[in-house]
Amino acid sequence: MGKKRPTNENIHIGNIFKHSSYDECGSGCSFYQVVGLRGKTLVELRGIRGESYVDESCQLGYGQVKVRPLPGQFWKDAEVMTVRVCSDDSDDGRHWLRERGETSRVFGTYYSQVLEGEIGQMSGYDGFYVLDRMKKEGKLPS
Repeated sequence: MGKKRPTNENIHIGNIFKHSSYDECGSGCSFYQVVGLRGKTLVELRGIRGESYVDESCQLGYGQVKVRPLPGQFWKDAEVMTVRVCSDDSDDGRHWLRERGETSRVFGTYYSQVLEGEIGQMSGYDGFYVLDRMKKEGKLPS
């Protein structure tokens, strides 16, 4: 008998997931909230806003900004997307989701569950863009 397929039985509506991206120009992250469950292995996500901030641990010269999810504050015109559970047995208890489709195992987008109090981070070009916006809004500490 083969390995048991991961299920969505321990994922709940309202849970938050994060997609992180990294490249030579920096890093970024986006947050998603579970809005539905389909069958035993599918999860419906919808993009939510994040709140950017800086603190004493941020390295502003590298464009480093922290981001916390804002549950229930969905992106304007955010559509629901359906993803598949790909792991429910990680060492820290978090669930992992991935895009569905033929190439998703190799090239797909992955989403990790955000645990209590966890935040995201942006740096490089993405971070500098956010820092510039925060400066214009008067939200950067002096």
